[in-house]
This record gives sequence, structure tokens and C-alpha cells, in this order.
Amino acid sequence: MLDGWEGKADKLQRRLQLEMEEWKLTNSDGTFNESRYREILVDQKLKPDLKVVNSTTVSSGQLPPKPELSLMEVWNIYCEYRKHDLRESTFVSTYQGQYKNFLKSAIEATKSEDALKIRNWLVENRNPKHVRQLLSNLSKAYRMGIKNKLLTHNPFEGMAEEITTKGTKGKTQNEVETENDDDVLDRAKAYTWDEREIILDYIKNNCPHWYFFTSFKFLTGCRTGEAIAFMWCDIEWEKERILIRRTYDVTTKKF
Repeated sequence: MLDGWEGKADKLQRRLQLEMEEWKLTNSDGTFNESRYREILVDQKLKPDLKVVNSTTVSSGQLPPKPELSLMEVWNIYCEYRKHDLRESTFVSTYQGQYKNFLKSAIEATKSEDALKIRNWLVENRNPKHVRQLLSNLSKAYRMGIKNKLLTHNPFEGMAEEITTKGTKGKTQNEVETENDDDVLDRAKAYTWDEREIILDYIKNNCPHWYFFTSFKFLTGCRTGEAIAFMWCDIEWEKERILIRRTYDVTTKKF
């Protein structure tokens, strides 16, 4: 048995953990990066430094340059990186849903992955606010790729800041005079009692299974997901109150 093998194994384990956290042991297609693993073994003096001759070696003796990742590959890597930082509903519906569909539509429409063409198509065909958020995340995705030596440049750098979101009557966001919302009990912002009765009466006669559910929402003002997630254990009978402690997300179908 090799002397000091426990220390060497512990040192190797720590090194591999760091490499995994920095995405260095995973290829762009998600497969295991065996070449990097061999380099680590050589560096730790656990394997002799043998030169491997590859059939793709060019006449100069240099390996051909690694091709740049596609736009969707960059986005998927970034999404996987952000997966544990976001709420599951946000990750599924926004990052893997809305934003991903935006990119696919732009690539298909422009027949290219040129950053400027992608940006212009998005601005002309999608909500500017969402486009700005997407471009900001794309820039972060490419910066992460550069940091991990998967990419060489960031074509979306600064594009998000150039988009001015339009607000009320075509004004820019900082030109919109927002209304003070001091009175949360302003009756002009809600259904009147008579309107409520008309709505509930219609539901009772046409969709009776929704009557008590809608009545509960009218009486409490809670959101739909909160009403769906409400349980008997959320009632404090002695104190005559209910507790809103969870919600139900229709995208992930989870509480």
C-alpha cells in the first residue's frame, strides 16, 4: 500500500470538489471532462505525465481551437447554475419557459445567433421589460462562461442598459408620474358590494362548485394560489382568525 495514501486521497477529493464547483469537470454537452481529470491526477503526482497523440492534431502540432458554445448551450449552462438560487416556479416558468422560448423564437426568426440581430428582433416582437431582463441575464451568462474559460467574449455586454422601458402613454419609466397608493381601502379600486353579489349569484347558478371558493376569495382578499393551499389546520378557532401560510404554484404543481 502507498505510504500516506489517506492524505493524498483527501487532498485529491478537495481538489476535485473545487473543480466541480467551477464547472471544470463537465464538458459543454454535460459529459465528464476526462482530459481535465487526467490533468489533475498528473498535477497531484498520482499519474505520469504522458503526452497523448490525437488524430485531430493539425500539422503544427497544436490541437484545433475549441468551437464556441451555441447561444442555447450558454443559456442552459447558466440556467443550471442559477437553478438553486431561484424559486422553483420562477426557474421553470421564467428561465426555462418564457426566456428560453424568447431565444428560440429569435434564433428561428433571424436564422442566426448574431447578438445584435437577436436583440433587435426581441425588442420589436416582445415586451421591452422582459427583453431587458433577458439580455441582462444573457450578459451574465456569457461573463460566467468567460470566467470558466468556456467562452472568449461577451456579445451581449451592455445591451440591456440600452433598452428604455416604455410606461404610461409612451413615456419612459422614469417619466411616469406614479399615483400615491396611500388608501388601500379605496372602494374605486375594487368591486362594489352589488357587483360582488351579481358575480357570486352567477357562479352559484352556473358553476356552483366554485361558489364557496370565490366567496372565500372575496371575503379574505387572498390570492388564488393561497386559497387553493388553504387547509383546516390554518384556522385558529379560538382567536377567530385564519392563517395564510402557503401557496400553490400551477406551473410546478407544488405547494
